[in-house]
Amino acid sequence: MLVNVERPYVVIDTMKNKVDVELKFTPGNRYKISDLFTQRTGKGVDLVDDVLLKDIVGIKIGSWYSNYDIQRGQVRLFRTNLFTSAAVMGVISDTVGNNVPLNISADIGLMHELSPEIIMNNEDNTFNLGLALNFIKKNFLGDARKFTIGTSAAAQNISEFLRNPSFADSAFYGYFDARVSIEQPFLFGEPITTKLETYFTTQKRKNEYNSIIIGGRLSFDFELPQFTYFNSFNVYLNVERSEYDYKPAYLKNLFSQSFQIKYGAPKDFADSVASNYVDHDLGGRYISQSTNAAIGINLGATKTNDTFFPSNGYALSFLLEDGNSIPYLISRLFKSGFTRPLFFKGVITSSVYLPVYNSKVDALGIKFKIGQIFTYRGEQSAIPLNQRLYAGGSNSVRGWGTRQLVPKKVEFDLAANPTQDDLEAFLGKGAATGGFFVMEGSIETRNRILGRVGSALFIDYGNTWNGYQEFRYDEIAVAAGFGLRYYSDFVPLRIDFGFKIYDPNDRRPMVSKEFWKEILQFHIGIGEAF
Repeated sequence: MLVNVERPYVVIDTMKNKVDVELKFTPGNRYKISDLFTQRTGKGVDLVDDVLLKDIVGIKIGSWYSNYDIQRGQVRLFRTNLFTSAAVMGVISDTVGNNVPLNISADIGLMHELSPEIIMNNEDNTFNLGLALNFIKKNFLGDARKFTIGTSAAAQNISEFLRNPSFADSAFYGYFDARVSIEQPFLFGEPITTKLETYFTTQKRKNEYNSIIIGGRLSFDFELPQFTYFNSFNVYLNVERSEYDYKPAYLKNLFSQSFQIKYGAPKDFADSVASNYVDHDLGGRYISQSTNAAIGINLGATKTNDTFFPSNGYALSFLLEDGNSIPYLISRLFKSGFTRPLFFKGVITSSVYLPVYNSKVDALGIKFKIGQIFTYRGEQSAIPLNQRLYAGGSNSVRGWGTRQLVPKKVEFDLAANPTQDDLEAFLGKGAATGGFFVMEGSIETRNRILGRVGSALFIDYGNTWNGYQEFRYDEIAVAAGFGLRYYSDFVPLRIDFGFKIYDPNDRRPMVSKEFWKEILQFHIGIGEAF
């Protein structure tokens, strides 16, 4: 606590281009925590008691004084979102022998928070505009528990929506999302952030499908000790029920693609056969329903010199997820039927920051991501759309919009009279919103221009396939571009302009493409791309 550090003594050897630095410090005595004092101020001073403050900080009387424990206690206080300011410090004037008390001071804010938001993005290659509203009840039922209700809605055709604000209207395209969650910083007295969330999402995609997704998620975020290689560890359980109502035009297009690929049929003939099949045999409509459960682990190691603007170091992230094993075991236990596929998902993401600029405001970053979904029971094609792997978007290959890079190969053997199960499998594969193998990466240089304004130049590459066996180098999409950054006190704000340099699905020369529609893609984001 009372370490004494003298001025460093530096010897420069100009002949050998070396520098010797001598550091002298006296650590002093070790101290133990003799007592914990609290000081509460703010508008919510009567709504949070002293015992809760001590429990959140987590430092016990009789433990050794530790600067790391004090910093970690302050972080725990801020994570609860109860305090506008908080500090934990030793009361040096009250030291007796080798004992020192700690003072916990906190300014307590209001316990209710209402947050409106404006949503703007270009998902589905269309400008989407919407609103969101979140209500937070802090210290819900005590113990720093947080209760949140949030809703959001965005429309592609916002003018029509404003004239007739009904999601059921057939002319409306966009999504509506509602979520309720409870989050607490402790579990059985241990610093394990626990969150239980349930959600309802409905989406209408123009000329493709309408979907309804209902689910729940339980997650545990473990606080790891100081000296461990991995510094983030999260475990979660997710259960989800999804329903997709495919539109006739989308069905016809999928069947036509299958005829053309499998049998080499001319497009006009394939369109005619597909249209006849959808209108007469299917009645012009098909609904796919599924229930899936996933248990997963997120493990991360961040070894960078800065959280928001790393210029040196590296970061690793591992996602391991098992799908449907829990409901499958339950079905075996109660001897009931189970038709969903069992699968395992693994995704590895790595980022390296090279100090080539010898500056903390300039950086060269390299990202690489690879992932695969392995199916060990059932059909891979029945894995739901929202469980698959995606590429394209503001944090991916920036020359393409969100989820635009999808597998182009449609695998389905059209027999004379396909069964309903075969049709569902076909639709699962044909609804091209994700793959089963992803590989992507980025190289980006970030340079400060003036004050808080910076720039970025980047090259992105990647794609998704139906499996690693189908991977081909000539199917890797490549984008390049530039961006502008504004480095606020909290997080960077960015806008990126990506250009399709190599499009594996359209290999025409760039000069023969429309610049605004077929080459340029822009993204607005918060935080760096990686």
